[in-house]
Formats: sequence, structure tokens, C-alpha cells
Amino acid sequence: MAASPSPALAAWPRAPIPRSIVTIGLAAELRGRLAGLAEGRTLAIGFYASRCGPSVAVGDITVSWLEGAPPPGSVALAPVEGVPLVTDERLVELLRDGGPTLFRGGPVFARHLAIRLERPELWIDFLSRPGALRR
Repeated sequence: MAASPSPALAAWPRAPIPRSIVTIGLAAELRGRLAGLAEGRTLAIGFYASRCGPSVAVGDITVSWLEGAPPPGSVALAPVEGVPLVTDERLVELLRDGGPTLFRGGPVFARHLAIRLERPELWIDFLSRPGALRR
């Protein structure tokens, strides 16, 4: 069953970035279940990053559920199993080239959606860019 379009995305100013440009994979354990997990919410792919010392940047890609409007600087991606997706516009190139897949991660008692890249080295390259640490 496909999720109904998110009201927050209904008035989105631009069409979603098509799957032919950014493809988000779905792990086998989530196939056919993502819309049920979404419960009408939008899935947001974001990140956090900070500098440790003068030259080392650390961070990770995040996945969260949104019930309201996407944050400023977000772009819509093609839905996955009918679930609306948004991401920080700075992540589009990384997601396009990195081979992202959504999966259930975390310990058994605290499972949550997470994302992995087929090419994780691109995340390190992303962190070295000047705009990655800008809020």
C-alpha cells in the first residue's frame, strides 16, 4: 500500500529529483514495509558534521521521519514505495554517486532506519568540502 502524499510536500516548489539521477536502494527486510513504517510521514536524509581540531572532520548521514515541512535547504527525491523523501541539497551528489541503501540498523532493542553507502569513501570526500561543515 502506497503512502498518501505528505501535505508538507504537496506544495513543493520543484519536482522531485528523479530516480534516474538519485536512486535510493531498499534492503530486503524493508521491501513492502516502508509505507507502513512511514505512517504518512516524510523520510528525511540529512547529516551532521563537526570539526575536531584544526583539520579533522567527523560526522554521519542521518535518516529521520518528518511530520511537518522539510527544513530549509531540502530538496525532494523520488518517493520509495510511495514514501516521500527529502534530503539536504548538499547531499545530492553524494547520494547520486555513493549507492545509498536504506536498512534497519542499531541494536535489537532499538532498531531504526539507517543508510549505508556502497562507496563509503565518498562520505570522507564530502566531509572535506568547505560547505559540509556550514549550517
